Amino acid sequence: MSSLVSSFALPITRALTGASAGGVLLLGGVVVLGALLRGLAHSARSMLVQYASLGLFVVVQAVVFVPLLVTADAQTPGAIRSAVAATGIGFASLTAVAFTTRRDFHFLGDVVRWGLGVGLIAIISAAAFGYGLGSYFSVAMLTMAGAAVLYDTSNVLHHLHEDSYVAASLELFASIALMFWFTLRLLITGQP
Repeated sequence: MSSLVSSFALPITRALTGASAGGVLLLGGVVVLGALLRGLAHSARSMLVQYASLGLFVVVQAVVFVPLLVTADAQTPGAIRSAVAATGIGFASLTAVAFTTRRDFHFLGDVVRWGLGVGLIAIISAAAFGYGLGSYFSVAMLTMAGAAVLYDTSNVLHHLHEDSYVAASLELFASIALMFWFTLRLLITGQP
C-alpha cells in the first residue's frame, strides 16, 4: 500500500464510512454544495469566481471518491482501470451521438432531475432502513448519468453562450463523475 493511501486516503475513508448517518449527511452536504457551486458557476460574472467554483467542486468530488477508490483497490484490483475505460467509452459514445445527430436533448433535463431525485431518496432510504439497492439500481443510475451527458452536451451545443465554458465544464464533469461512480460500484460489488 502506498504512503499516499496510508497517510491520506485511509483516514478519510474511515471518517466517511464510519457510520451510515455520517454517510447520509455527507451525501446531503455534497448534493447541496454541488448545487450551490453549479449555480454559482452559471451566475457569476467574474471568471475568478467561476473557476473557484469549478475547482472547489473538483476537490469535493475527489474527497467523496476516496472511500470508493480505496475500497475498489482493496476488494477488486483492476476495477478502477476498467471503470475508467468503460466511463470513457460511454462518454465518448454519448458525446458522438449528441454531436452527430445535432438534436436538442434539452427535454432530458427534467427526466434527469427527476431520476436523480428519486435515486437520492432511494439512497437515503437504504441508509436509514438498512437495505441494499443492488445492481439494478446502479444500472438505473448509469442510465440517468448517460442521459445527463446527453443533456449537458446538448446544452453546450445549443443553449450555453461561448463565455459559459467554465459552467459547461462543471456540468460535464459532474455527469462523468456520476457515470464513473456507478460504473465502479457495479464492478466492485453490484451495489450502489
